[in-house]
Amino acid sequence: MTNKWEQTDGLEVDLKDSDKKVATFDVPESAADSNLVFKLKVTDDKDDSGTDDVTVEVEQIPQDESNSEGESNQLIN
Repeated sequence: MTNKWEQTDGLEVDLKDSDKKVATFDVPESAADSNLVFKLKVTDDKDDSGTDDVTVEVEQIPQDESNSEGESNQLIN
């Protein structure tokens, strides 16, 4: 079985492990209060495939909830 993640909308991010079941990425501060959209295509050993879209909502956390280093955090739903 193969997996292929790709970003289809939103501020471009560096998608890591795009050929794995779970892909990861870092969210830049400029993506706060926006949506990032990804498509996953899974293909089995008989070359049958299916796709699904995933929308990640990125929200800015208010400054008073910053981390111990004074950097603002972001909440991803």
